Amino acid sequence: MIVQLRERLAASPERTDGWLMLGRSLLLTDRPAEAVEAFDRVIALQPGEVEAYALRAEALTLAADGSVTEAAQRDFRAVLERDPQHPGARYYLGLARLQQGDTRGAYDDWYALAADSPADAPW
Repeated sequence: MIVQLRERLAASPERTDGWLMLGRSLLLTDRPAEAVEAFDRVIALQPGEVEAYALRAEALTLAADGSVTEAAQRDFRAVLERDPQHPGARYYLGLARLQQGDTRGAYDDWYALAADSPADAPW
């Protein structure tokens, strides 16, 4: 499926929906570095696509073996500028704080996320 999608995108490189699907597929098949490239294309075509920033940041984090890199943090902050309640961005920025040794800050971030979340939220 990924090969076929790449072929279709070669013929129609302006399809942001195709690049999003490719990026998500690559994430699901444990190929985060390749997914970053797909999300880069989405952002180049549609700079306001918030979910592409969130997905690229997650892919950057996964490609760095779980380390929330500076580039990933920039993307997650960009997501929060547009959607202050985005749960993924809030979670990962808390994780970045934990990785930087700010345990209390991470706790505060995650506590606020839990408090703002519906009781049946999957996270």
